[in-house]
Amino acid sequence: MKTIRLLVSLLCLLPVLALGQNKKVKITGQFKKITGDFDKLYLFYKYDGEQFLDSSALKNGKYSFEFDLAQPVQVRIIVFKAIPGRPGAGISNPDNTLSIFLEPGNIKLESEGKFSNVKVSGSKSHAEFEKLNALASNYQAKSMDLMRKSQDKNLSESDKKAIQEEVKALQTQLKEDVYGRYIQDNPTSPMLFYALQRYAGSSREEMMKVLEMYKKLPEEQRDSREGIAFAKRLQGQLEIMIGSIAPDFTQATPDGEMVSLSSTRGKYVLLDFWASWCGPCRKENPHVVQAFNNYKDKGFTVFGVSLDRESAKANWIKAIADDGLGGWTNVSDLKYWSNEAALKYGVTGIPQNYLIDPEGKIIAKNLRGEALEKELEKLIGKN
Repeated sequence: MKTIRLLVSLLCLLPVLALGQNKKVKITGQFKKITGDFDKLYLFYKYDGEQFLDSSALKNGKYSFEFDLAQPVQVRIIVFKAIPGRPGAGISNPDNTLSIFLEPGNIKLESEGKFSNVKVSGSKSHAEFEKLNALASNYQAKSMDLMRKSQDKNLSESDKKAIQEEVKALQTQLKEDVYGRYIQDNPTSPMLFYALQRYAGSSREEMMKVLEMYKKLPEEQRDSREGIAFAKRLQGQLEIMIGSIAPDFTQATPDGEMVSLSSTRGKYVLLDFWASWCGPCRKENPHVVQAFNNYKDKGFTVFGVSLDRESAKANWIKAIADDGLGGWTNVSDLKYWSNEAALKYGVTGIPQNYLIDPEGKIIAKNLRGEALEKELEKLIGKN
């Protein structure tokens, strides 16, 4: 059970891809020259607010999975040894993990020596993914070399700034030469929306440019379920950018009282998306509690939104008590990943948060650990 919980927390890190009509995907795998003692595999992904988790035994170096799928989706497969008293042993080792794109059909995986050393056959989407990665790798390697160089303590500030500008130029070149060109040359590729997302960047201007590119795609791509979901996510990102007014919503407290985000106007508020089942969220909660206790008398509060299920309402209430979150407003519609507020804010992984000013404007995102208190110190002074 602990292993399952660990894998579910890892699911928080995977991107969401919308799918259409389901068809069968069958995976047959072989692990040659195994360098570890393994006997179990887990495969997982998430889409449309739902999570998928399946397992397979590893026998004589062979394994298989079979399930329904529609359009390409990125999945993660982990191989490990099931050891009593050591749940999830080896899960954190990247050599024991695959991250691949799949689509309906027969997929063949062959690993040798290390599980991550894999050859994928039968997946056009993964072949395109590997092609994109190969094109991007040279730019990424140069960027990493420059970033390492910038850590030299003997460099002057002007030299560091020059390196930063060089890295920025490389990233722009990567976007245009790799993702931009790929989008132009491959309008029907299964990796089209992945490339568009990579091209989009984070500024309003960049996202608006991608929205115009989307409008010029073939109708079949635009009107696909994946295309519609991409446009919705992009539009949602535009609406919740730093500087935008935080979209309002109303959900229920554990006691059933309906409370709106707008009720916090006049204060700095951390809109915090989390869940009782999310390990990283629970580890982050003490930092949020500390910030709340230090700044609650200076016009700061928290508005917590849980992505728990209706069947797990008791777990949500218990987590609020166990983690000391009762000092602020906690709400949920108990729809799990389909939480209406989470969809409105484009939440695809948790913990995720937004810092909102007294006028209701988003001024920062994803402040973790000490970063939240440092930002509050700048805004409303030391405790």
